[in-house]
Amino acid sequence: MEKIYNALNSNGIFICIADGIEEDYSKPWDMVVSWFIYRMKDMHMEVGKDMVKDSAIKAGFISLEKISVISSGGHLDIDILQKIVKE
Repeated sequence: MEKIYNALNSNGIFICIADGIEEDYSKPWDMVVSWFIYRMKDMHMEVGKDMVKDSAIKAGFISLEKISVISSGGHLDIDILQKIVKE
């Protein structure tokens, strides 16, 4: 996330669309099931709920907005991050 932050121009925006899987892998069921085969192969590729937000704060993002939507592909979390540089 730090590389993304450094690559953005001042007031640049980064949008991340992720699965939003709960920490205990209990929901949303459609996303948990879709990643199940990878987890059985010990490939942990899903993005958990608040994982993007937490790493964005550590990287220096100040402006954060999170939207949860139900799409044709299942439940998704959309994180909108803006790099704000005070001069």
